[in-house]
Amino acid sequence: MSRSLRLATLVVANSAPSSGSLVKRTLGLLANSGRLVMQYQEHKHKLPDSHFRPGEICFLLEGNKGRYLDDRRTPGEIIKIDAIHSYFYWKVTDFEDKGAIWEMDFNEIANFQFEKCARLLNESEKERYIEISKINNEKITISKSGESIIETNKRIENEIERLMTKDYFRGLPSNDLSELYDCRQCIQKLLKKYLLENGISEIDKTVSSMIVSNPYSGELLKHLWHNLAEMGFVDFENTKLRYLDSIPSVDDLTRYIIKRIAFVRCMFLACKIDTIITYRGINSSYKWLTFPKAFSSWTFEYEVARDLAKIESNADFEVAYIMKRKTKIDEVFMTSIETSYMNKQYDEKEVLLFCNYVDGIF
Repeated sequence: MSRSLRLATLVVANSAPSSGSLVKRTLGLLANSGRLVMQYQEHKHKLPDSHFRPGEICFLLEGNKGRYLDDRRTPGEIIKIDAIHSYFYWKVTDFEDKGAIWEMDFNEIANFQFEKCARLLNESEKERYIEISKINNEKITISKSGESIIETNKRIENEIERLMTKDYFRGLPSNDLSELYDCRQCIQKLLKKYLLENGISEIDKTVSSMIVSNPYSGELLKHLWHNLAEMGFVDFENTKLRYLDSIPSVDDLTRYIIKRIAFVRCMFLACKIDTIITYRGINSSYKWLTFPKAFSSWTFEYEVARDLAKIESNADFEVAYIMKRKTKIDEVFMTSIETSYMNKQYDEKEVLLFCNYVDGIF
């Protein structure tokens, strides 16, 4: 195998007495098995949910601490409230994303739990937040258009032609995905240069970091999704857009999307790769469900999908599955080949695809 794999490491660190020990593992080879392993940080003896109170609007106060309701119960605290746009800002205080700040809609408070000593809003403020949230959460939908994607692809093809004339990808290996992956540090430098030349590096930095940390967090990602729908890539079903000061203009986002996708397609075209094999592994304590979204996360590596699915585990999952599909390059938004943020914590060999339930991209 041409790819160099890091050896698995296991570090046990002391954390707060109430939280138990923290188990940390990296992607690598499981001792004595030769098998790729994917594990995330977690508290070995986390407190049961009975020690916390279910998230409600009344807990929307700066300084309130609690946990996100993922399997490992990621801890954090509310650091800011934006009542006008009905957003709260959650700072992750442990695990790989420690220090990350998630921009969350007021309605997302139900996906958190809080310490029993957490402060409560007074009744009038609670009712005000509920009313503001109703106004901001008006639903809108956009169905992707065949005409739009034809026009968008023309613009992408024009940008690809421009990239080809600049010889960005000269010397890349042909027809070999594993060798292309081994060139990722060089390609990531090329992307950085390309984004800087086009004045869109800050947009990419924010988008990439948010997708890696929490792909369902933030108004910017919703605006990105909306733009992708208008351009014909995906369907959009979400709340109406909120125009925060930090949101780029529609024109800047559109230009970013065109150039970002052109770079990825050009990279594969230069290597004479028009399809890739991708895998998706999922386990969930919830019953089978689908929900509207812009992207679906896959991987180049079967073993990563296998370890994320945990199909052989004795855990009481409602659903666990592994999928394999032949993916066309025009179904890809970004990959861990050119995206350095996807390599900072773990090398999951991630591929981000445009969500398309009809074609099995869940």
